[in-house]
This record gives sequence, structure tokens and C-alpha cells, in this order.
Amino acid sequence: MNRIATYPPQTPRYDNGGYRYFFNGQEGDGEVYGSGGLAGYEFRQYDTRLGRWWGIDQKAEKYPSLSPYQFCADSPIRMVDVDGSDFVVLIDNSGKEKTITIQMSIYTASQEAFDKLLPAVEEINNITKKVTIDGVEYTLCFAINPVTPDPTAYYDYMEGKSPQELMLNNATDLARAVGFYGNTFLGTVVQTNAVVQDNEKPHIRAGSTAGGKTSYMNAYEGVYFINYPKLIAHEILHMMGLDDEDDYYYYSPYGRMHYVATNTNGFYMYPISNDDIRNIVRYMFDYDGSDVDNEAKVRIEYQNNSEPIQSYSNIEVK
Repeated sequence: MNRIATYPPQTPRYDNGGYRYFFNGQEGDGEVYGSGGLAGYEFRQYDTRLGRWWGIDQKAEKYPSLSPYQFCADSPIRMVDVDGSDFVVLIDNSGKEKTITIQMSIYTASQEAFDKLLPAVEEINNITKKVTIDGVEYTLCFAINPVTPDPTAYYDYMEGKSPQELMLNNATDLARAVGFYGNTFLGTVVQTNAVVQDNEKPHIRAGSTAGGKTSYMNAYEGVYFINYPKLIAHEILHMMGLDDEDDYYYYSPYGRMHYVATNTNGFYMYPISNDDIRNIVRYMFDYDGSDVDNEAKVRIEYQNNSEPIQSYSNIEVK
């Protein structure tokens, strides 16, 4: 068995050779600097001796607020370098402590949307659950990354456009920039039918998520639902596959997908429940690497030579 001692920045020292994977699970490239000198990524290489990158992030234009030489939004312990899929699930069952980390980047269409998204993201990122899959227990956590908007995306559309049109066009550009992958949060879109009457009971159309990828919050008679972080978190959970009550398959009563209108300007929303987490896990296995009506996509990556999970017929969350 190899034993590796890590010295700053991240250079691995080998006791008896043979181990190829280190820093963020990437494979070492010893042809230039010798064993452990470089970590090879898809688009650039990391010099483990200097703690520096040889090149800039190929997706730097998506992150105008960050240095093009940054890595994992400067959070390399919490985050792992991934390709920007709708959400990426990292599973490590190689040791005694088994983990599942759900990662997602959400691109925002305005500074307001980014600011309002933060508390919703914080609520989800603070969730840590024990999930048992067919008798094997994992620690599950979330690592959602809200991406600041690029203000230059507005400039081409300023003349003769309403604020709503500007926002929608900006979001279209963002979606095109991230390709087929990635999620966007628009913020507030003015709607006249945000609240409707159903059998004399109000039903609030607080927000919408199209294709499990692009979300916005309705504005109604001065009520801006973007001010409710729990509702934004509800829309984020749609991006992870959860359904509303009418769709029911990945829906659980008395969870975050269940909310009750108290009047035309109010509602009660339930906490994110264990059943919500269970449905996310079900969804991620059901659609690992598969299109969902050519819309949202999931990818599962097994870390550190972990064994793939073959069965998920019994999922418990606590």
C-alpha cells in the first residue's frame, strides 16, 4: 500500500511509487518535472512545486469577478473542478467515511438576482444529511456556487429595451455561454397572473423553472417574490429534479416543494425535508448521464477508485 505525505503546496511524496492521483483527484504527469511535478487537467496543468497554474481557466469569461488563474472559486477544499454540468454528484465510498457531494453552478442575470440568490444557496449548502443506500451509509452535502453576473452582457441591448427584456436577453446570453449545460437564475419577471383563484382559494404562482435549468420569480402588484429566500431555494431544488405537487413523481408532501397560500399576498412554506433529499438522490441515480427530455442533466463521478453503486432500491435519510 502506498502512503503519501503532502507538503506545500500539494506535492505528493511517494514511499514506494505507483500512485498516480492526487490534488482534486487529478492524475499526475511526471514526464516534464518528474514524479509528482504536474497535475494534468483537461485544459491546463498545475505545477505542484510552485502552487501555480501554467495557463488561465478556459472558462474564465464566465467568472468576471474572479482571477482567470483561480481554481474552484478559491475554495479548493470544498469544491472540486468539474465541467459545469447542470449538477455533478461526487461519490467517494473508498474508505471508512463515505461521502456524496452535490455540486452545481448557477449563473445569474443581474446583481439583484445574485444578491437574492445567496441566502437561498446558503440554506441548501448548510444541509448535511446521513443517507443510507441499500444498507451503506453516506454523508451527503451540497456545494452550490452562485456565479456573479457579467455587467457587459447588458450593453448590447440597452437601447429601446424594457428592464424585463434586458434581463431575459441577458439570461439567454448566459445560457448560450455555458452551452447546453449550466443553470441560470433570472431574478424577478413581472407577471399579471402570479396569483389565481382556484375554487375560491388563492394559488400563488411565485416562480417558475423551465426545463429544470432556468428559474425566475414572479412580481405581482408590488409583491416581489424574489425577496423570499425559501421560494428561491424551492426553484433551485427544481434544478435538482424535484417536482411540484401536480407532477408528483419526485414530490413529497410537507417538504420545500409543498407550500400553502394563506391569502393573495401570503403563503406558508414547509422546510426542506428528508423526503426532499431522498428524492434528489433518487433523481440523480435515475438520470445519471441521461437527458431529461433534452433539458436538465446529471453526472455522477466516483472519486478515488470508488465502486459504482449498483442498486438504490432502498434509500433512507436522517
